[in-house]
Amino acid sequence: MKKTLILSLLLLYALALSAQSYSSLWKKVGAADRADRPQTALSLCRDLRTRALREGNDAQLLKYTLMCRLYGGAVSPDSALVYIDRMETALAAETREVTCALWHASLAYT
Repeated sequence: MKKTLILSLLLLYALALSAQSYSSLWKKVGAADRADRPQTALSLCRDLRTRALREGNDAQLLKYTLMCRLYGGAVSPDSALVYIDRMETALAAETREVTCALWHASLAYT
């Protein structure tokens, strides 16, 4: 019982740290956006993608893709199509219904 409690607390702590660091990274992206630096924001988003892929965090990957489409389009209008293609590829590979619905909604937004 005691081991289970300790393990549960450690897991909650790890999740809190993970969420906190995503939050701080997204704040940096927001600061770059407010400073009208889309190339910097795009670079920071790529760092987020690496982490989200490593951790299997689909929500962060979805947010990354949407933001890269926004910032990529600001840097070079042609690059927005690349991110839309990536979204369609991710949708085609997705098997979970809820995540598929999120990808569909994101594609509709773009």
